[in-house]
Amino acid sequence: MPQFLPPGPSSSNGAPQPHPIAKKLQVWVKANYDTAMRVVAFTELVILVRVVLGAITFQNSLLSPIIFAHFLRQRYYQSAFTREAVGAMSARIDKFARKPGNPPVVVQIWEQVQMLVGRWAGTTLAPNTTGGEGR
Repeated sequence: MPQFLPPGPSSSNGAPQPHPIAKKLQVWVKANYDTAMRVVAFTELVILVRVVLGAITFQNSLLSPIIFAHFLRQRYYQSAFTREAVGAMSARIDKFARKPGNPPVVVQIWEQVQMLVGRWAGTTLAPNTTGGEGR
């Protein structure tokens, strides 16, 4: 941002102050970051559905869903927002599948999908502990 908004006048300690617009922009970004990342996480799930439907109807490559699903898998491991979105959509689909009056085959199909996705995604990655353990 210094190229577009040059720093303001120096403070008493000699360090330049950020431009007032840059400061307002930084405050706005910090205030809206969580909301934006939640929207992005749910949008990624919608894009996955669109890519899968596109592959089924031959509107895009058959490799597209595989590549995007791998991308989404990595996002799941790296982003709490994506984990939250996947959990929310999974709970919503689970609630719909187990609704009274639905045929039992709907629950069986949903459980098979969950099993296949779980098998493909693998186990949860353990956080890297760099403490003195094991040394």
